[in-house]
Order: sequence, then structure tokens, then C-alpha cells
Amino acid sequence: MTTAEAAAADPEQVLTALNSGVAGLSAAEAKRRIAELGPNAIGVQSRSLTKIVASQARNGINVLLAGAGVLPSSRATSWTAGSSWS
Repeated sequence: MTTAEAAAADPEQVLTALNSGVAGLSAAEAKRRIAELGPNAIGVQSRSLTKIVASQARNGINVLLAGAGVLPSSRATSWTAGSSWS
């Protein structure tokens, strides 16, 4: 059963096609699927800090936002130094 067919079908038909039911999988079916397909786990993906920073630097909006954050802070020190406010 394709995703489109499942979306258009009656819920009971989908559960039957997936060998499941309203209460979920039976213990025997769950064991069979684990043996056949392996555990239901998402792999861990790791990237180095250098790769993350390089990826962020390639994004133009990040460069623009970083520049917008640095510019006012560099201007603020020169403005406050000459201010007459105490």
C-alpha cells in the first residue's frame, strides 16, 4: 500500500494491510519485525564544530545578521565615550 493509497483508505483497511490493529502490534508481530527489520532507531549524526561554522558562514543571512550585530556594538563604544551622560 502506497502512502497515497493509505491516506485515501479507511483506517481499518490500512491497519489490516500493515498487519496491525487499533491496539497496535501483537507481541509476536513486533518480535518478527525486529528480527526482520532491526530495531526502530534513528542513527546519530555528528559533525565537527568546524563543519558547522563553515555551513553557517555559507548562508548569506547569517553573515548579514552577524554584521548587523557587530556594527552597532562597535559604534556604541565610540558614542558612549564622547557622551556627556554619566
